[in-house]
Amino acid sequence: METDLELVKISAINRLYGFKPREGVALLERYGCAAAVPGIPEGNEAAELEGLYAHGHRLLSSLDEDYPPLLKETPDHPVGLYYSGISSPREIFGYRRAVAIVGTRDISSYGAHWCREIVRALARTADKPVIVSGFAIGTDIIAQTEALDCGLPTIGVMPCGPESIYPSRHRDIAMRLISTERCALVSDYPPGTQPMAGNFVRRNRIIAGLADAVILIESKAKGGGLITMDFAVEYGRDTFALPGRIEDPTSAGCNDLIRRSKAQIITSPETLMEDLGLGLLPSRGKISLSVQAGRTYGADSLEYKVFEHVRKHRGITPDDLCMDLNLPYSRIIAALTRLQADGFVNSDILQRYFIYN
Repeated sequence: METDLELVKISAINRLYGFKPREGVALLERYGCAAAVPGIPEGNEAAELEGLYAHGHRLLSSLDEDYPPLLKETPDHPVGLYYSGISSPREIFGYRRAVAIVGTRDISSYGAHWCREIVRALARTADKPVIVSGFAIGTDIIAQTEALDCGLPTIGVMPCGPESIYPSRHRDIAMRLISTERCALVSDYPPGTQPMAGNFVRRNRIIAGLADAVILIESKAKGGGLITMDFAVEYGRDTFALPGRIEDPTSAGCNDLIRRSKAQIITSPETLMEDLGLGLLPSRGKISLSVQAGRTYGADSLEYKVFEHVRKHRGITPDDLCMDLNLPYSRIIAALTRLQADGFVNSDILQRYFIYN
């Protein structure tokens, strides 16, 4: 690669003003291009860029016509955005609609279920959006993995340098993502940056900036998802939150946003698609969960009997199941464990079991 002076200067400005992005933006506006900005030490930027490009990473200047248009609208957008993927930046960032899905790392089975259902509904719309998230444990990775499974493009925003994957446990998913058309991992952090606690707020503004709308699945009273929602409100994005029970700590943040009218309530995937202006296509003969359970375990199996009893008695406990079915606790727990692992039942923090279908 023959290093481009403009990108070298963009990289240098980004390193110097990464935590003061408005100042970096002001410099580009004043001088018209990065190469014309005086007094910017280049250091090892050229060598770093050559190393990144050799491993498939790219740097996109905010002055480039393919820079994400929604992100460019924000006053604190990064002057340089690193990205990794097999598609061109125009294919990655040129989608007409983008939806960010964020939430707690300690996601409940209720939140995980509705996170997947929302992504599946988005995949059934005529105008299929790109899913943006932070690639973190919990809500983020559920949303982005489901997007990949459903054929939706997805963008993961990293809190570290472009050559790193965080968290490392998601490396296999990261390799799948960057090998999929119109998908990418992005970051505005220079090479060598470690994912320290202070990096996540800077990352969250990019998540909100890339999206037309932001959906909060679950959040405690304080959390990174709420910070992303604050950015979304500041940027004039549409904001939505999944309501939860008032005693569930993982829903406290969502319920408070709804109470203060900072986010629209999600009452169903269908109404959410309408509110997003995407519409919803027919589900093409979806097989009921009851039929799926019967086919998986057999109609005479203990798992199917437990499943049907949970379906008819929402919120039932293992003790109640033991009494109703006249079976020992160990067998009931074994059946519930298999059913939950296979996605047929869910439980809350009080060990009450439900079926969301």
